[in-house]
Amino acid sequence: MQNGAREKALNRGEECPYHAAALWLFVSSKGAPIRRSIMALLRKRPMNANEIASLLGVDYRSARHHLEILEKYGFVKRLNNDYGAPYFLPDEVYKNWDKLVDLLKSHGVDIEGD
Repeated sequence: MQNGAREKALNRGEECPYHAAALWLFVSSKGAPIRRSIMALLRKRPMNANEIASLLGVDYRSARHHLEILEKYGFVKRLNNDYGAPYFLPDEVYKNWDKLVDLLKSHGVDIEGD
């Protein structure tokens, strides 16, 4: 779904267009717990992969791996490709945070409690 169509669907109150991706990324995959934790951290403020790795107690390569997956699916963005560049949540994720939380809670997962 194109960004414009996705945003229109969300504004009409339709189901989250990232429904299947969100469930895989944050509920059913092996890396779901760390991805939920990354999202919760980035909701507070932008930070780079090293900061995320330190706060979560994982190695840098693991943090980068999960950030790259989240970026691929549009759940995070990176300021630029420079070393140490911060990651942040795109506006669309902020606008639809409550929908994401509700979706995950309906599957027994609390993204804000990690």
